[in-house]
This record gives sequence, structure tokens and C-alpha cells, in this order.
Amino acid sequence: MLHFKSHTVDLTFAYTYHKVQGSTMPEVILVLNKSPGRAHIKLTSVYVGISRVAHTDDIRLWPINIDEDTDHLTKMSQDAALKIWKDNYSNHKWDTRALQKLNASKVELAMEKLADTADLNDLTRDELIAIGDERGLGVTSGQRGKKSNLILMLKATWEKARQAAKKSRHTKKKKKNDPKKKPTKKPTKNHNQNSKKKPKKKSS
Repeated sequence: MLHFKSHTVDLTFAYTYHKVQGSTMPEVILVLNKSPGRAHIKLTSVYVGISRVAHTDDIRLWPINIDEDTDHLTKMSQDAALKIWKDNYSNHKWDTRALQKLNASKVELAMEKLADTADLNDLTRDELIAIGDERGLGVTSGQRGKKSNLILMLKATWEKARQAAKKSRHTKKKKKNDPKKKPTKKPTKNHNQNSKKKPKKKSS
């Protein structure tokens, strides 16, 4: 025969940072150390954790090894999307010109990345997804899981980028070796004309 005692204790002693969003708590204990098999904590998650209480005196930290478990905390950075919002959104309006300039620079960087790539297979799946997003190719969730599909989508753009880079290098080389183009001489200063004569000292 089995015997057991019931306890009014909830076995869930911890919450994820996503779970507590929007909640206010009397006290919190933050777990910031590294853990095997778990992604490193993000800056946004830390903000969520410390903002669950009204006073900082109600915040405690789970025991952490300062020498081994803090290096990932020093590498945290602001979310890229949040920075874009802070820099380009004001008075309930987006700065369309700034966004267009930002998008153009992202596309240019993506094309440079493709131009410098000898083989698309050398890129990781995440790199291919990032380039596809920057180029506005509309990579769907189904295509994100298949590297072969991503390579197929980017192949035409990759070939175009490689040809453009090759043409640009050829043009620069041609201009450099053009014998008709005479090197411009920098004007030399005439020190004799510009220099002033020092007054002679009177001999006593």
C-alpha cells in the first residue's frame, strides 16, 4: 500500500524572462550565469528581469562565478532593431529618408559579401538567410530550413555581384594604366617670393 503526504508547494520555482513580461513582483532572483545547452542571456532579458520590481533593493543574483560566468555579460549589446527605432522614430513618425539610406547601405554590404564569396556553399545557413533578407528576397519559413533552397534563390544575385565587382576592378585597373592621363603636378610654393627679409641689426 502506498502512502504520501501532500504539500502546498508549487514545484515551479523559476520563470523565464519572457514569461514574466508585464508582471510586477515583490522580489526577484536573477540567474545570469552561463548554462550548458542554454542560449546566452540578452540585454533585453536583463532589462525585463530588473524592471519586474519597484525598487532595486528587491533584486538578488543567483550565485555566480565572477571569473568564469561573466564574460558573456560584457559582450552584450543593444538590439539592432531597437537602435534603428531609437535613431529613426520620433514624434510618432518614421524618418523615411534615413531608413532608405540605411536599407541601401545594408544592401550594399550584402552585395559586397556575395562578391567576395567564391562559392555560396562556403556561407553558413544563417549568413545566407541574412543576405536574402537584406536583398528583400522574401525568404519564407520553409525555405529557411533548407540551405540548398537558399543557395538557389541567391545564385542569380551572387553571379550579378561577382560580375559587377570584376567589372569595377577592371575599370580601376584600366584608369590606372591609361598612358593618356597625365599625372597632375602639385603647385610648388615659391619660398623666395613669400619669405620676408629680416631687418638687419644695426651695429653699435
